[in-house]
Amino acid sequence: MNSSTVVKSYQHWIHPVWIVAPASMIIFAMGWSNFGLTAGMIGGIGGLVWAFALAGVVKLIQRSETLAGLLSTIVPLAAGATLFLTMGGGIYEYMLMSKALETTPEWVISITSGALGEQVILYFIIFNSLLEIVLVPLALLLNWSIPGRRAAVLAAGLTFYAIRTWTYLYFAPQYFDFGEMAFSDQLINDLMTRMSIDNLRFAIQTLEACLFFRAALGPMLSPAKTGQMM
Repeated sequence: MNSSTVVKSYQHWIHPVWIVAPASMIIFAMGWSNFGLTAGMIGGIGGLVWAFALAGVVKLIQRSETLAGLLSTIVPLAAGATLFLTMGGGIYEYMLMSKALETTPEWVISITSGALGEQVILYFIIFNSLLEIVLVPLALLLNWSIPGRRAAVLAAGLTFYAIRTWTYLYFAPQYFDFGEMAFSDQLINDLMTRMSIDNLRFAIQTLEACLFFRAALGPMLSPAKTGQMM
């Protein structure tokens, strides 16, 4: 079996919902687990149901080639733009932290806790939720049947879910811990370690956003000519 046959085969037996559904179940469960184990279980079930509901919506959308083509371009563009918005907030926070650590380290408490800390968290929750719930799963579902876009949107989606899993397991719990810590050398050291890791995360997210843009701008063929799967 040559490589082209293998590629053609996986396009037909892997449905995008089998990627979106488990990923959504895991991400939703992790997000809701902040409210307790039961909430996490409910969130996981909700993520699974939501993924199949989105797949049904996409199936309806793809009855109109014009609408499907429009959304398959708009959604990954919106995903890439939203990623840059979240990164912009992260970079601004990084700049504030760096300046505080260089000049008046005790000021970092106003960033990690209190009203300002809550607003920072809310900012990331809003945009990351938009990506998790709508943009990333829709980008995958809408573009999977387009050969010129499939690889880019798959790489972008898998990178997104990997980063979100890493965030829920490491970054989010740590940030909540920062909000409860008094100013100390330990807090400063932890923040500096966190910021050094953020450099890597920013680099990966930049690549991820570029992959979404690449998917949106990739060549599009009529679903009828590409062996539409939905």
